[in-house]
Amino acid sequence: MDVVITELNFLPSLISVAQDAFKSAGSGHDTEYLEQIARLPPAVVPQPTAGEADLNTRYYEVLSAFSAPVFQRVQELAAGAGLAQTSHDPQGTMDGWPPPTYSGSAAVPRWRLQGVADGPLIEAIIAVGVRRWPTESYNDLVLALLVARLTESSQHMLLTRFVPCRLDEPSLQQKIASVVNELEAILPTAFDDFRNLSAPPQKQGLYASRSSEGRLSDA
Repeated sequence: MDVVITELNFLPSLISVAQDAFKSAGSGHDTEYLEQIARLPPAVVPQPTAGEADLNTRYYEVLSAFSAPVFQRVQELAAGAGLAQTSHDPQGTMDGWPPPTYSGSAAVPRWRLQGVADGPLIEAIIAVGVRRWPTESYNDLVLALLVARLTESSQHMLLTRFVPCRLDEPSLQQKIASVVNELEAILPTAFDDFRNLSAPPQKQGLYASRSSEGRLSDA
């Protein structure tokens, strides 16, 4: 049997591809995102020996353990800033998920200022990624939290966190707590800024007062 071995070199690098994608999307600060990506080299850990069904079950256990407390805290901070969750589904979602060489499941909640039906919105991606390339590995996971301000044509990243994790991560709760601590430090100010940017302009009321000449004037 004839055998052909082919080696492929991909240019540009994955980081360059990610950077170009962000630029084309009109993203805001992409530096933090690229720094987080650079910290995700393939993990040298043994692959679990469990069957595929068991691996999927354990993966969703990690996903639930991470997404539930993170979503709850983001939701609390959003509500405290006067934002309401919205079902509005813009065309596509934010650039940046999944990170290069990963895929996985994600919750994608969105918020707007209460009483505002259109305009910019906040989107969060709360996810756990699985390494898919160069080989699939359930012991090379990443806890992911991305929060961005979106319009129909632009994206501005507010928070990016990619935390390497294993399927049987002994320090999972500590890693989840570290993400919660970081979002608590960053998102209140980010949400306040978004609220100020998104608030509709106040209409100046017209108060009719009778002048000394008997005409109506606006005060």
